[in-house]
Amino acid sequence: QLEGLSESHQNMDVVSVGERSIPLMDGSFYGYVELDTATLDFILENLYDIAPQLSEEKGVTAELLRVSYLMVLYENWIRGNLSSSKFAESLRKWLFIEENQQVLPILLSYISEISAKEGFGSAICTDFENDLYKYLNGGGSAKFRTQVLRTLAPIATNKSIVDYIYKVWNKNISVPGLALSENDYIDLSLELAIRRPLEYDTIISEQLSRISNPDKIREYLFVSPAASPSPNARDSVFNSFYDLHNRRTEPWVLRSLLLLHHPYWGDYSVKYIYPSLELLEELQRTGDIFFPKSWCKNTLYHHHSLAAKKSVLRFLEDTPELLPLLENKILQSAYHLGIR
Repeated sequence: QLEGLSESHQNMDVVSVGERSIPLMDGSFYGYVELDTATLDFILENLYDIAPQLSEEKGVTAELLRVSYLMVLYENWIRGNLSSSKFAESLRKWLFIEENQQVLPILLSYISEISAKEGFGSAICTDFENDLYKYLNGGGSAKFRTQVLRTLAPIATNKSIVDYIYKVWNKNISVPGLALSENDYIDLSLELAIRRPLEYDTIISEQLSRISNPDKIREYLFVSPAASPSPNARDSVFNSFYDLHNRRTEPWVLRSLLLLHHPYWGDYSVKYIYPSLELLEELQRTGDIFFPKSWCKNTLYHHHSLAAKKSVLRFLEDTPELLPLLENKILQSAYHLGIR
């Protein structure tokens, strides 16, 4: 029996790398592959040596092999079989050596997810923040700096790094390789408005003055109050969603909802979880077919506290007649809270 591989996957192709046998992940296998600690550690330590070797032996591109093994690592992390600290340590190392334009965004997406799970101020999130900042300041390839900034801005907490992002947004500094779109500047303005509450009005006004498209202006006016430092203002945004008229433009609503649950607000936004779930049946009746799923995801994505978990469990206990379809959407979105 292959060491490190569960019995259900014993028919997988295996390869020898040095003195160790590991499953061949070349994109042809579908499903969750659970690996033991020793095998996971071996892949984490040697992925960027394994891929070129297997590429030559098996006639598969090294990029495809890296992505395939990355996905296995990610799935083991999602299932709790790989710790955030171990996965993060390797991602931080690979960030600076990955040069493929399809692989790097996957690395960055995993950095974003681990940061969301571990939370603002955690050691892991702080390490990611510092590495992404280093990447932007000459530590990494210029051609990927736009994607790196998009990953850094939502997790930035260090004042000097937030100040740096402000200077980028305000066009006080020029970063080689950085090519920001209007949407990028809009996203940065909202992240900055949250982190610089005393400058909220100034930042929002300045960004608004830069937008010329009437539809984008309406969207920004709709969304930006969800980034307000005033809890009363954010409460008003949430309460407005009880009115069907205010939910007509669903992408705007979903973006506002994600801002209302921004991790910067801490546990304040836990209060929105129960009433958000109460609205699901109405959203199912009145909205797009995918709206309830996205509503659940944006409500719960940034929450990892016991209080958030209790809110979801209380709703499920209080609503035994909930449609199974909606219950499944809640369970999918609350998986990271340990709710099954």
